[in-house]
Amino acid sequence: MHQASTNSYISSFLSFTKLLVIWVTKNEVGMTIFLIRIIMLTHIMLYQIKTG
Repeated sequence: MHQASTNSYISSFLSFTKLLVIWVTKNEVGMTIFLIRIIMLTHIMLYQIKTG
């Protein structure tokens, strides 16, 4: 059960990354801003997980 959800998460992440790469080559400036937002969101999420 857990393994299946992990596999689907990985596959969806890979397809998302593929779309991201295609989009990056078209729009580098937008990508930079997008990456900064993703990193900030990830830090906030990790912080919330740590603090509970």
